[in-house]
Amino acid sequence: MHSETALTDKPMKQKKNFFTVEKKKQLWLKIAALLAIGMICMTFLADWQLSRNKTQSQTMPTTQSLPNGDDPASVIERKLTSLIASLPGMKNVTVAVYFNEDSRTTYALEQESNSKTNEERGEEKSSITKEETSKIKPALANNSPLVLEQTAPKITGVAIVAGGVDSDLAKEQISALVTGLLDIPAHKVIIIEGKE
Repeated sequence: MHSETALTDKPMKQKKNFFTVEKKKQLWLKIAALLAIGMICMTFLADWQLSRNKTQSQTMPTTQSLPNGDDPASVIERKLTSLIASLPGMKNVTVAVYFNEDSRTTYALEQESNSKTNEERGEEKSSITKEETSKIKPALANNSPLVLEQTAPKITGVAIVAGGVDSDLAKEQISALVTGLLDIPAHKVIIIEGKE
């Protein structure tokens, strides 16, 4: 009977040791995983903080003119006037294009920081002065400001006054022409009969 208890005690001790070793392995794996996750988070946080401090952006409204000095609205108006006047029966065509805002350009900015430390020592006293300056300046690419985004002005409406638009077919043709070219809905185009 003594030999039976010795056999049954031995496997129990081996099972206990097995679970203890297995639990230790799991604990070390969990610690290693938490350390890896922490390091990844710290890396992303440091990169985010660095990019947040160094590059900012500034949006400025700009009224761009084309090479010949015209603004985009007058160019659109001239082209539409020419196209509508070329339709059969159209005379004395006037076109006005309305925008809700100017075009916008977003420039990248970078922060430049300078630090200066002066140390003065005398026989009895010593003093340290620290001066930090920071300024924001445009980020440059090939010696010109770096443009992040540029948006065109949005058309809010088109008014057309022309002689010869007394029929619904003529109004429909003009409306289809304007809405197709400018990609605006038909309710933003007003067509009025003018002098012939």
